[in-house]
Order: sequence, then C-alpha cells, then structure tokens
Amino acid sequence: MAPRRTTPRKTSGRGRKGKTKAELKKLLKKAQAECERLLKGDQAGTLTRRNLKAGLEEIEEYLEEMGPLERDW
Repeated sequence: MAPRRTTPRKTSGRGRKGKTKAELKKLLKKAQAECERLLKGDQAGTLTRRNLKAGLEEIEEYLEEMGPLERDW
C-alpha cells in the first residue's frame, strides 16, 4: 500500500505571477473610458478642477496596476 501524504506539496515558485491578458485588457478599457469621460467633460466645459484631479488619479491607479505587467503582454 502506498503511503499517504498529509501535507500539501510546495510549488516551485516559478508559476505565472500577476494578471492575465484579459485582466490587463479590462484595466486598459477602464482607463480609456475614464479618459474619454474627462475629455468629454472638458469639451463641454462642465469639468471642474476637483473632478479633473479625481479622474486623473483614478487613471493613474489603473496604469500603475498595469505598469509592471506590460512586459508579459
């Protein structure tokens, strides 16, 4: 009879780290949509400084998440 393993095996640590291509595309689409929203507000003249700053910070967050992952894409 074969011995039973009671502890889970450890992985080598060489597996894929980070996000998949689908997740990267989703982040890119969100960033593009936010840019389009800001541009539309700017052209209409309804964009305030506070809304612009908040929108740009949101775009920056999306791009920071994508930054180290671009080389795998």
